[in-house]
Amino acid sequence: MKLFKLRAGDTWKWRRDDLVSYPASEWTLKYYFLKAGKQIVITAVADGNSYKVEVSKTETKDYPAGIYGWIAKVSKGNEEYTVDTGTVEILPDLASAATGYDTRSQTKKILDAIEATLEGRATKDQQSYSIAGRTLSKIPIPDLIVLRDKYRIEYEKELKEERIRNNLATRGKVFVRFGR
Repeated sequence: MKLFKLRAGDTWKWRRDDLVSYPASEWTLKYYFLKAGKQIVITAVADGNSYKVEVSKTETKDYPAGIYGWIAKVSKGNEEYTVDTGTVEILPDLASAATGYDTRSQTKKILDAIEATLEGRATKDQQSYSIAGRTLSKIPIPDLIVLRDKYRIEYEKELKEERIRNNLATRGKVFVRFGR
């Protein structure tokens, strides 16, 4: 499965030259992006026997940010085939975003919330309580610590991937052996 990142508010362009069994002169190629509550359909245009996709910045500026599953389908008459699938993250248009936009990833937001909860509960020992006959429970501190450690690892992976994308050192250890 392929993962792509696109930014709302940018012009999106790409070509498909690899669908030789479905020449653009005879077939139609459409991309379907889907996430909860939103579907985006993009139709490619023929460029010889290849396909060209171009979506204007005016159109993409209103696309909601988020992770979308996508499929690419070709069709001709009563025939239709899925030719590709993947995941795309549509990043927000920061140029038109309101001030105070939170640029943290979902993993970082969860990690920060867990750490804030741990800090706020460090002096509280009550795990559950009752109000008007209803019982409310909190996640026990040992479970929060396990979750915090899990999300720290995930966040460190994100940081490492970002550094690699930006051609920066990953702060990993490099082992060298001299001699025979």
